[in-house]
Amino acid sequence: MIRINLAPGRSAAAGPRGGRRPGYGAAALPVAVLVLALIWAGWDVRSLRRSAAEVARETAAADGELRALAPRARRFDALDARRTQLAAQSAVVDGWRDGRRTPAPLLEEIGRSVPGGLQLEELQQDADGLRLAGQAASVAAVSELAVNLETLDAVVPPVEIVETRAAAAGAKAVIGFEIRARLALPGG
Repeated sequence: MIRINLAPGRSAAAGPRGGRRPGYGAAALPVAVLVLALIWAGWDVRSLRRSAAEVARETAAADGELRALAPRARRFDALDARRTQLAAQSAVVDGWRDGRRTPAPLLEEIGRSVPGGLQLEELQQDADGLRLAGQAASVAAVSELAVNLETLDAVVPPVEIVETRAAAAGAKAVIGFEIRARLALPGG
């Protein structure tokens, strides 16, 4: 029996076994994309492995350099700690130097406080403060000295006039005096 296919577009050679089927073309595209993705992923993995090996080499080289610099870093840290310690000690010394009442500046301040008509004969500094003794032409000059001393930064008010006494100095009458003043604490 002979069969003749009269359907248009279909040839006898394109039968179920010998021709292309419409479903294979659509399936070939995802397979090709999958194969290309696998190739790309393999290439990426290979590049990452190369990069990891290069990073490992650079890290090993940097570790070697760090080991070589470790003694210098320890020395630098020790010197930096010593510098910090010396700076702290210097600050303490500067504080002491600024806060203390040295004789020269104290004498200068007291010298500026002495009014006319008054002569200091004795200036003594002890743990309690200052003791000044001398002679004045009048009791008013002694009072003026006490007021002037109270205005000094180095002195804590009140200044005490301990004693005034009349004394003769040749043809003139003079007033002998003694004054006590407490000194301000350094840094306070």
